[in-house]
Amino acid sequence: MLPAPAPKEYAYAELPGGSIRLLHLLPDEKDGHSIQCQLFNYPIQNTGERASLYEALSYCWGNSDKPNRISIGDRYLPITASLYAALLRLRDRFIGRVMWVDAICINQADVEERGHQVRSMAEIYSKANRVVVWLGEAEAHDHDTFKAILAAGDKSSNLPGEKHEAIHALLNRPWFRRIWVLQEVAAARNVRIMCGSAEVDGYGFCLGLEALPGMQDRTSSVTYLMKRSVFRPQYKIDLAGRVSLDICPLGGLIDMYHTREATDPRDKVFALLGMSSDDSSIIEAAGLSPDYGILWEELWKRLVKFILGGQTSVSAWPDRETAVIEGKGCVLGVVSSADEESVCVTPKTLLLPKEWASQPSVKPVRAGDLVCLLQGAPRPMIIRPREDHFSAIILSVTALGSIKTENGGRGRLQHTLPSSLYEFLLIWTWGAELLWSRP
Repeated sequence: MLPAPAPKEYAYAELPGGSIRLLHLLPDEKDGHSIQCQLFNYPIQNTGERASLYEALSYCWGNSDKPNRISIGDRYLPITASLYAALLRLRDRFIGRVMWVDAICINQADVEERGHQVRSMAEIYSKANRVVVWLGEAEAHDHDTFKAILAAGDKSSNLPGEKHEAIHALLNRPWFRRIWVLQEVAAARNVRIMCGSAEVDGYGFCLGLEALPGMQDRTSSVTYLMKRSVFRPQYKIDLAGRVSLDICPLGGLIDMYHTREATDPRDKVFALLGMSSDDSSIIEAAGLSPDYGILWEELWKRLVKFILGGQTSVSAWPDRETAVIEGKGCVLGVVSSADEESVCVTPKTLLLPKEWASQPSVKPVRAGDLVCLLQGAPRPMIIRPREDHFSAIILSVTALGSIKTENGGRGRLQHTLPSSLYEFLLIWTWGAELLWSRP
């Protein structure tokens, strides 16, 4: 008797326009280690605004090696150890579970499909019935850590020191540092957080962290977005039919989140597009739509020109998150003081108010920083003088829409430049500042 032929690797069929793939995670009454699945197409763009009966997974890929495999029909698909562990925990013993999982539902080998599906991420997570956050396998104390966080939200107990240490360890997990998770929880209708077999409601998790001194600062960008998921997410659909969470302009999102982690540096831009309030047609015209065929340095140049206008000259390195920007402009004022709520400046022109509401940024504004407006830029920026150049601190000051004027009213910054302009050499880096030379 001839041996049965070895199973073949799963081959993706072409995905119809306006559709996504969904994973049917089949039940296993014996809780074995063999994961059986089905994949099917789902016309997501024809479903309207209601929630669909699938869940979306938010997790960290971890190591790119794929030592494990799942079965899709009579074929197999290699997956990472992190995803394999998540699917084992998510699988029910008696009932199938329908999910969207990026590493499986997108043909990762097809660069064009990957770009198209990434453009739909905001819609995919917005229409999911629930977003499941997988933090990884649990440590011995993580079940009690979840209980302690919920208890803090109810103000029903005082935490001993070792509980604080356990919570710090939980918040140090890689999921809290990744950039893609921002959009995933911002779009969610509700969130369920899993760590091993322990589960907790996302809203209660956020309330607990807010009640604990020092914890909110570590996770504020994620928990702020997650907390809103208890309400039905609000999003807009533009003329091209693209779904956006409409949070704020792309320049502001970049200033807030560019230090978060991504395996592919291009994802530090692509992951924020679904949260942007900029129209998708403008994003597309600027060449910023998800396209994994574009080189990182070219994407960086397009991003700078999108934020600062086309009259700047931009140079970038292929292996660094650093750009050299040259352009003409003027100094509008000098920052005299800054805190979490407001920025006070000494104006050098009547174009600039003396105080405006502060905006979130990963680089804090300091006294002595300059407010600068480059020729062609739609918004001013904040820069810091160095020995022979300026460091870009905030590339797009979006908070000036609600400035305080001297008479206590509200106003907007005019964008008229004076006749005399100066040459500026700016270094914009997303990591630690390094010695540089022209590329």
